[in-house]
Amino acid sequence: MKKFFIMALLSLCVTPVYAGLYDDILGPNNGNSMPPPSPVDIDYGYNAVGDYVPTSFGNQRIQYGYNAMGDYVPMSVGGQQIHYGYNAYGDFVPMSIGD
Repeated sequence: MKKFFIMALLSLCVTPVYAGLYDDILGPNNGNSMPPPSPVDIDYGYNAVGDYVPTSFGNQRIQYGYNAMGDYVPMSVGGQQIHYGYNAYGDFVPMSIGD
């Protein structure tokens, strides 16, 4: 019992000494190399069909149009075209953005 008490007391005394070492290794973000994301404003409004939808994401405007299936969907974001295609389940969905 006495040995356990001494070990517990020593561990409490030694642990704070090494705490600075871990702070230096982990850095200001606690080891996370990516900083937290900044908030992005999403503006909403009515599209040509009358649906209340997102109209801009940050400073990038979302443009809507009809896809090959005849649905009124987002066609481009910030000037980059959204490409649609069929997924493994046979659904016609957005597949990629850009050229």
